[in-house]
Amino acid sequence: MPNPSPELGLAACQPVAELWANLSRQSPDDRRAALEQFYFEGIGAFPPVVSSSNFGSDGKGGRIRTGEFVAAPANSGPFNTQGWRNYQFQLAVNCPDGGICTARMIPQALPGTPPARFLNVNDPDPRGVDFRAEFLRQLSGLIGSDPNQFSVNYPAQFLMFESNLTEIGADNKYSDQFQAGMASAEGQQFRSLMQQRLTELGSNLTPEQVVWRMRSQTCDGCHNVPDNVDFGGGVTPPKSFLFAHDGDNLPQFEDGEDGPMSRYGISPALRDVFLPYRLQNLQNFLNTTQSGNTAARAK
Repeated sequence: MPNPSPELGLAACQPVAELWANLSRQSPDDRRAALEQFYFEGIGAFPPVVSSSNFGSDGKGGRIRTGEFVAAPANSGPFNTQGWRNYQFQLAVNCPDGGICTARMIPQALPGTPPARFLNVNDPDPRGVDFRAEFLRQLSGLIGSDPNQFSVNYPAQFLMFESNLTEIGADNKYSDQFQAGMASAEGQQFRSLMQQRLTELGSNLTPEQVVWRMRSQTCDGCHNVPDNVDFGGGVTPPKSFLFAHDGDNLPQFEDGEDGPMSRYGISPALRDVFLPYRLQNLQNFLNTTQSGNTAARAK
């Protein structure tokens, strides 16, 4: 969402933060009404969240993400599917002079999601060499002790437009591709360069553990966390439900305001890792802005 008062910086976002913080104090009916207004009507100087201008492809708008199960031929496997594929789109509006405006959803590259083959030095894709050099430069964003603060920011030429959460295809098997590269001297050299960089950064992690952390920044790595994931450093990988973070199956329901098992559950990753971190950020923001407003009024 655009900041309606850029001259105020983050302080202009206080009405949205307060709306969110107050939801827990409201009844389900009032909460629904507040969210409907926020998303579809807007609050104060903020326009509605769901607005075509907020999904534009001008580099400033938000994205629309989709998850698609792709059917496979009969008898092709236990899930009878070619995988759960994630995509990302932005809205492109074209209004020619004197013509009819058209709007199309245009695919966009997925942040943090390069082809896993780039970790395999034996893969012939020429982009792999440059990606591995870029990956070495970004290792510092993956060595912390808090998964909330893991970060990578790969240039667009290294990103995919599709992520397969069931790890179908070589592009989605990060650990396997890294290990496949170890069969060559070049692969061993790449691992040595990773270990050297980790040592320079003061980290006790192994290259293999960093590859698992790298995968956590992809669509697949957030939504599909295998049991054998090893982040190292005493960090527990945040776990989803099977591919999802909201529990829409009956065994995943939780007790809510309307009684036992009356609301969708949330994944361990949301409950124990991501939401507590965001809650703390929200509380810190409100404490800062409210203290600033009180000081301003006192003057």
